[in-house]
Amino acid sequence: MELEDLKNEWQHLDRRLDHLEKRMGRMTAEVAAGSFRSSTDRLQRHFRLGIVLCLLLPLNFWSILNRHGEHDGRALMAYITLFALVALVRQIQASKRLRRIDPTRQSLREAGAAAVRFRRFFLRSVCICFPLAVGLLLWLGVWMRAEGCEYLLYGFVAGLLFGIPVGVVRFRQICREIDTLQAALEHLEA
Repeated sequence: MELEDLKNEWQHLDRRLDHLEKRMGRMTAEVAAGSFRSSTDRLQRHFRLGIVLCLLLPLNFWSILNRHGEHDGRALMAYITLFALVALVRQIQASKRLRRIDPTRQSLREAGAAAVRFRRFFLRSVCICFPLAVGLLLWLGVWMRAEGCEYLLYGFVAGLLFGIPVGVVRFRQICREIDTLQAALEHLEA
């Protein structure tokens, strides 16, 4: 009788352990899916904000160039518009590529590969936009200096001192979000 009771108890505990393991697996998958969704949402918000800023950039500089423009600013305005268009295309493409990463409609392997492609695209697009941004900033600095409006130049320098650290922080946040996205996909796969 004792052996039979021990055997039954063992089977009961074994079934309970299996149930707990399945439940833990479901909970882990739910947490990973939530992490994936929140990372995707944060990245999409960033790209939507980037789209709005790219649309507003030429309008902002158009008013500055017209208000203070003793020197001809048409070439500079054309460069600003070119930069804004390149950055706009980059933001739209990044948003589209991010939407392609969907573990519910594709296998986890495909979603993981899409996340790696997204990361590569993001880093390449930064490498393309960075020289354009540096050229724009140099040209704006030279133009503002030539205008002789010292307050405009002070605002430009203050904007650089504030904007560069903010840009670096945003870049690092996006890279961390992409890492979180990839980690969530790996947890879903496991």
